Amino acid sequence: AGAEICTQTAVTGFECAQTAAGPQTVRAVQIGDSRIPCDAVVLAGGADTAQLAGLAGVELPQYHTFGATIITKPLPRLFQNIAVLHSPRDKQPHVNFRQFADGSVMVQGSGRDNYSQGDRGGDDAQVAQIVADSAEYVPALASAQVDHVRRGRRPIPKDGHPVIGFADDVTNLYLATTHSGVTLAPIIGELAAIDVVDGTAVELLEPFRLGRFG
Repeated sequence: AGAEICTQTAVTGFECAQTAAGPQTVRAVQIGDSRIPCDAVVLAGGADTAQLAGLAGVELPQYHTFGATIITKPLPRLFQNIAVLHSPRDKQPHVNFRQFADGSVMVQGSGRDNYSQGDRGGDDAQVAQIVADSAEYVPALASAQVDHVRRGRRPIPKDGHPVIGFADDVTNLYLATTHSGVTLAPIIGELAAIDVVDGTAVELLEPFRLGRFG
């Protein structure tokens, strides 16, 4: 009983075997010189999910965008609640911000540009633009000093909707990737467990299967 968690461990490949029906199955996950035998594999690797799926010969149409979370130096009390607002620029994503007890403000936003696999994305000009977007609504943020920035990549399936379910060509390889995984993770985790552990296809997830891309 129980589980083993392997941190800082890169997946380097999958050992696949052909089934009598035609599609393949994953027999083991390769991690360096070692292998982990498996009955099923769940890929929930964020922006790297497409790359991991490719190791098993599965094509996942997905791109990613730059995302930055900016923490300012402490400011006088500005607001009490988390605010989510549309950017002042047309056709651009929203910005959101909140203030911590010490007065520092967390500002989060994103860009539309795509970045190559492995690129963390973002530069000082983009960070300044995100702060400027917020200052359109909270003028006091115009003079805010940035303390530090957390940069990352957001996974976005090609049509903007989650991809959840087994791959058709590798029948025990389960994909789970979406934008806003933080908010959707609880329900996706619960439904994916029914798919994988119980072996019962969840009807609610049918519109989000990989096969919709043809």
